[in-house]
Amino acid sequence: MAMDEERGLAVREAGSDLVAKTERQEPLLYYGGSGSNGDKTAIEYISDMHLLHHVRYYGGDIRKTVDEAARNIRASHADPFYTNWKTGWIAPKSIFLGDVASDRDVTVEFYRRYWLKVAYRQYKEYKARLMESRPSPESARRQANIKRSVKSIDKCISAQKDEFKRLKAKVDKHLSYSRIIAPKGGINGIKAYLASSYYKKRNLPRSARKKILDAAAANEELCRLEGIKANLKDKLALEEPIDLRDFRFDLHRYSPSFDYLGIVILGNHEYVGFPDVDAAVAFYKESLEPLGYAVLQNECIEDDRCVIYGGTGFAAHNERYNATNLVCCDAMTVDRGLFAMAAQGLPGAEAELKEAKARARAYEVEQTRLFVEGYEAARERARKAGKCFICASHYPAEDCLGRIDRDAVYFSGHTHQNRYLRSENAVIYADNQVGYHKRGGFDPRWDMRFKRATTGCARNPYADLADGCYSTTADEYLSFYRFIGEYAGTGKMIRQRCEKNDMHVIKSNGYYGFFLVGENGTSIVNGGKTKRVSTHRDIKWAHDNFDTVVSKYLAALAPLRERQEQVSGELKRLGFSGNIHGLIVDVNFSHHIMVNPADGSLVFYYSPEYGWVGTFDSFPKLLEHVKDSEQLHIDMNPLYALQAGDTPTRCDVALERYDAGVLAPSPSMALAPASIEGVEVLEKSEGRDLDRLVNVDLEHGAYKLSRDVAPLQRLFSKHVLRDFDARLAELDDGSAARRTKSMAGRVLKDEFGMMWLIVGDDLGEFVDALDQDGKERRVTVLALRKLVATQGDGRWLTKSLDETESAFKGRYQPKAWRGALPSLRLRDLSAGE
Repeated sequence: MAMDEERGLAVREAGSDLVAKTERQEPLLYYGGSGSNGDKTAIEYISDMHLLHHVRYYGGDIRKTVDEAARNIRASHADPFYTNWKTGWIAPKSIFLGDVASDRDVTVEFYRRYWLKVAYRQYKEYKARLMESRPSPESARRQANIKRSVKSIDKCISAQKDEFKRLKAKVDKHLSYSRIIAPKGGINGIKAYLASSYYKKRNLPRSARKKILDAAAANEELCRLEGIKANLKDKLALEEPIDLRDFRFDLHRYSPSFDYLGIVILGNHEYVGFPDVDAAVAFYKESLEPLGYAVLQNECIEDDRCVIYGGTGFAAHNERYNATNLVCCDAMTVDRGLFAMAAQGLPGAEAELKEAKARARAYEVEQTRLFVEGYEAARERARKAGKCFICASHYPAEDCLGRIDRDAVYFSGHTHQNRYLRSENAVIYADNQVGYHKRGGFDPRWDMRFKRATTGCARNPYADLADGCYSTTADEYLSFYRFIGEYAGTGKMIRQRCEKNDMHVIKSNGYYGFFLVGENGTSIVNGGKTKRVSTHRDIKWAHDNFDTVVSKYLAALAPLRERQEQVSGELKRLGFSGNIHGLIVDVNFSHHIMVNPADGSLVFYYSPEYGWVGTFDSFPKLLEHVKDSEQLHIDMNPLYALQAGDTPTRCDVALERYDAGVLAPSPSMALAPASIEGVEVLEKSEGRDLDRLVNVDLEHGAYKLSRDVAPLQRLFSKHVLRDFDARLAELDDGSAARRTKSMAGRVLKDEFGMMWLIVGDDLGEFVDALDQDGKERRVTVLALRKLVATQGDGRWLTKSLDETESAFKGRYQPKAWRGALPSLRLRDLSAGE
């Protein structure tokens, strides 16, 4: 076996023990829920519907928009009374996280329509009962008979109560029936207790056992009689005449364990048109609470499992997106006209704009303070009660709290950038934001629907499978991604792909790969997207080569990963982020370190916006910029704080201790997987003026390479293969989709103008190509097809050997091809030959 494969196997085996321990279920240690008996909290959530922006998808009809949105969301709801949800009999709590619409009437109408959709089932039952309960002689006789039966059973119940009381008194002479015997349950549970060592240790007389059983039997008979009475009363209610106007939605029947139809959190768009926050909250409470909604603004509700705290939150800790530039109530909005006046340079406009911003910002900071005050009280309440603490806000926790607490589960929206995080330090669900869909692609079936989350344990749906290849579904795949704590999109694309392709999961030594097989070949599933990796239509090909590809990727990436973890560990020790993605290790939101995969050298840089970069010549220079950064006070981690004149912090010590040699290149660095070529990283610059940032190329070079590496690093962090380079595969045969016509003799011109002659083709996954300078290269058929399909300058110059020999004669024929062309023979083969 090659050295790189041995190294890859060693890396893979080192992580397999940890996988074996955690792959069945990985408990959320800080978030409530302790077992498989339904002792958990289920939440359904959606945010940022912005119905006014989606009217164009419904022919401009706002009524239809509202009605269809309510219908789709109701259809996705796990009805606690009528549906046995796969996680058990859990009554899911529905949370609407704000920004339904900027028009208060549209917002209220949506919630009313949703109430109608939920109540409609009970309404139909009520109406059916009305039709069946028309007065008739037979109905009157039935009512009289039922009433006589109820009267008779009441006498029996009264007598049985006296009998049970008499027998219970006999038991109480030996031990308390209510405290010791009753909690054991029915007669079978009591018999089991009487046979246990716990009962024998009491050394009671033999007659006590008979007395206990007699009392238990009497109690069971009493329960049976009371059940008969309850059934008779239900029948009597059905026989009583009713009126359609008497219909009342039974919220407790709909959700036995929760007293609300749904929890409503107001977004900044819900405040539009109101003078202040209090006026808006009062309006929505008055409009929605009679329908059964709980409108929470710095308030909490509680049941026997969790405390849910809710409120808008606002953005005191966000200096970029806040009251100075977002729509909200009048007290938190800056007049747009002031911006235009200031831009025109009108006298006094700049000062007036500054004053208006300060006024709006001060109001927002105060509202955020109220949110935080309520948050701390609710969090303490949950802690004392030992219950799961859930924080539901419209704004992200970073904006309204300035931190993430490990003992809270967060639900939020607002950013329109879906985010899902589940780790031992944070659990954040912000991954069901509908947004605007400005570029189209809106599908109400998948975009307007609840997403679900359950506290307690996240289960791996493939935990019980032995190593092998299995058919799977989109829902199981998304459930697996929840288990590993990764966001895989809304699932819309995966579900659409599964309609025309078969989905498979490959499990091997604790590593997973997900593939779609269809008419066009095999694609690997990469998060919420797919990537075609082969023309093979047989999953066995991917399964046979899975271990080989995983081992080679691990071997190639291990030195880079080791280097990055070294850098990440140093940053975390100093109190910074240390998050690894692609070639980059984050210092904080805007400061980063890029690792050169070729030699392990580091580039320290600042990037306030994606694509704009300024580099530093050393780590201390980067730390100095962190210290002076205007964004410093909004960073989440208090260890980031480097206030001038304070006692030296860890980072101050680092300024003195770290120099360019501390994080020197590692001689063991060597990244060379076949799919990554032309390594380039950000160029260092001595003393660059950061006021003049450089716009870097995002489609090529360092950022492109970093994006290519990022999916592969899931092998280390999540044990999931998210790319599959066919050139790393060990085999090149056994395909169920072998081509029937060879490409040998064709000439391809690539996007750089280089001509390639196909000199070898065994009708498998690969072909051998010879360029005009004599360099030979093995490429996949899929890569050739992509080049021709997507590149404007990539095209076939000839499509047969005869055409090639005719086109390239004499001086037009490259010297490197003169020996190859005579040896080529084009062969047409029938399928399977």
